[in-house]
Amino acid sequence: MTKELVHPALEVMKPVAKGIAATFGKNCEVVLHDLKDPSSSLIFRAGTVTDREIGAPITNLVLEALRRHGDETEDLIGYRNRTKDGKVLKSSTIFIRDDDNHILGCMCINYDLTEFNLIQSIMDDA
Repeated sequence: MTKELVHPALEVMKPVAKGIAATFGKNCEVVLHDLKDPSSSLIFRAGTVTDREIGAPITNLVLEALRRHGDETEDLIGYRNRTKDGKVLKSSTIFIRDDDNHILGCMCINYDLTEFNLIQSIMDDA
């Protein structure tokens, strides 16, 4: 059984994902999705905010955007998101395209705002 290769445009994003996650620390997670198979698209993860595993599916938000707009889908920047265990996230999804401008995958940045929200709540009560 041969392992399917990751497109070079996605492969080159792995160090970028690592760098972003390392820059923003423990509250940041960056994942890469290969959209050849949306049902098991997650191919790389740096950080552990959402606890999603390699082979996890793409989110419904991304699927819906792609269904509506196809290769014309614009990046989704700075939207609020929530994990299954209730963490509040600020997220961005950046689409990765081939030389013909077809979407191959995406890089998703998830930043956990839970600690910031706690601090804000404490400051509001001060």
